[in-house]
Amino acid sequence: MAGKNRFGTFMAMAAGAATAVAVVEHDRQKREAVARLQSGSLVAQTKTGQVEYAVVGEGPAVLVIHGVLGGYDQGLVISDPLVEAGFQVIAISRFGYLRTPPASNMSPEAQADQYAALLDELGIADVAVIGASGGGPSALQFAIRHPDRCRALVMMCAVSRSDVADPREASPLFGLLATIMRSDFLMWLAVTGVIKGQPLLSSLNPEAQQDVVDDPVRQNMFHAAIRSLFPVSLKQVGLDNDLVQIRTLADLPLEKISAPTLVLHGTADSLVPFAQAEYTASKIPGAQLIPIEGGEHLFFISHYDQVWPQVTVFAKKKPKKKTAKKKTTAKKTPTKKTSTKKKTS
Repeated sequence: MAGKNRFGTFMAMAAGAATAVAVVEHDRQKREAVARLQSGSLVAQTKTGQVEYAVVGEGPAVLVIHGVLGGYDQGLVISDPLVEAGFQVIAISRFGYLRTPPASNMSPEAQADQYAALLDELGIADVAVIGASGGGPSALQFAIRHPDRCRALVMMCAVSRSDVADPREASPLFGLLATIMRSDFLMWLAVTGVIKGQPLLSSLNPEAQQDVVDDPVRQNMFHAAIRSLFPVSLKQVGLDNDLVQIRTLADLPLEKISAPTLVLHGTADSLVPFAQAEYTASKIPGAQLIPIEGGEHLFFISHYDQVWPQVTVFAKKKPKKKTAKKKTTAKKTPTKKTSTKKKTS
């Protein structure tokens, strides 16, 4: 009996020591992540308030709108192939995410107006827009409310309507992620497990993890996408707002969208049902739907070779002729390869 007690005590001590080591490592990585996020972006003061963004690359401008679990850094991960293809990418943090503060009105309409205000600040006339996942509603509103600024629209695994009362009810996986999103430590454990090949969140994209093993490009993109989920404490307000906005999202007047529109969606998406893409493509005049057979939510990584050549070509769409040109007095668009100098107001 004494031997069993000593063994139990030893195991308890070992478990306590392992937990202490994990907590210390978590704290270290969180400090590094926060420093990296703050040094990699700018904060602009626009007529609609402050907005965090990053500008990377040179060429035709593309505005990338991140999903429910993101920030500007997730937008950069999503759009890395476009930078390599010769585009200038503007990635933003939506209301309540990272260093973009919350506002009294955080609806998709207000988000769309903030995108336009940021483009005014940067002196950019028009952009191709990529709306990913929970960034879909505000991407659609941008195309509706600012048609002269939207050169082309790409909806990628994107939400376009509210199919259920709560997205956590539609997807048990989303419910799990929403729970983990309440704790930096739990998310750190999950992210660390995925990157090390442990099955903590492998159900998020099993085919993505399987397919990227022998492909350094996709492997790096997948790991960067997973890392962008941490730390979650900087995204709580944005997450809560997105859950409300998606749950109460009214049917949008998609028939008013005049921009060329490309809709890409995985047929096996367990977070945003493929029916969302079918609905979007059926309502927007002339929209092109590309089903990614067997693709999950991160199909743009697992089906990299199928997706990005088509997106690259589409993002080069020329803006439609305007009846009258509008003059702008905004400052010249940055042309540096990367923008990392901090600008706060």
